Amino acid sequence: MSNIDNLKQKYNYKIVYKLKENLEESKKEFIEKKIETCISKFNLEKHKDGALYKKTGFKGNEDFGGVTFTYALLKENVDCFEKLEWHDMYADLVKRAC
Repeated sequence: MSNIDNLKQKYNYKIVYKLKENLEESKKEFIEKKIETCISKFNLEKHKDGALYKKTGFKGNEDFGGVTFTYALLKENVDCFEKLEWHDMYADLVKRAC
């Protein structure tokens, strides 16, 4: 195994979402702020693919909590999303709120 392979982070969970295009501006601002708060609070980051992951540097399944809590909090406002999914990449499982 190369040094590059050893440095790669293995993600176990992620959130994939897309906001509705026709959201009222106030609702859009609200949900974007909620997403940013979750990113900050649970040490997440948005990757190039648009999904939310735990920031690198965690061990084992330590990405479960932050990603799962964020999904639960965003589900409270499911009416703001065109797509909201929680992915367990280890078990190849997807839970869809919408």
